[in-house]
Amino acid sequence: VRDRARRKFHKEEPMFLIGSQPCAAYSPLQALSKAKRDPEEVRRKMVRANVHMEFMTELYREQVLAGRYFLHVHPLCATSWRLECTLEVMAMQGVDTAKTVGQKIL
Repeated sequence: VRDRARRKFHKEEPMFLIGSQPCAAYSPLQALSKAKRDPEEVRRKMVRANVHMEFMTELYREQVLAGRYFLHVHPLCATSWRLECTLEVMAMQGVDTAKTVGQKIL
């Protein structure tokens, strides 16, 4: 699926790319029940989520370098804010973050 998405991305060169993260893997609420879940299943979900985030941030980097835009829908409390790939994209020139509460952008 990633290869197909990457080919479409390169072919179409979208002006605006919208992506998101797998919610459950990086949710602090999910972390509360981590000890009650199968450790191998938790590990597999985290590996899949990390692969997804690496893929999305790869596309975001390409968008920025090409002078195009992206929006990453990302809960404020998600632990994925601390991933190296996320931090690298956030540090790129021209990348900004906006925090929303309800309908207000802070």
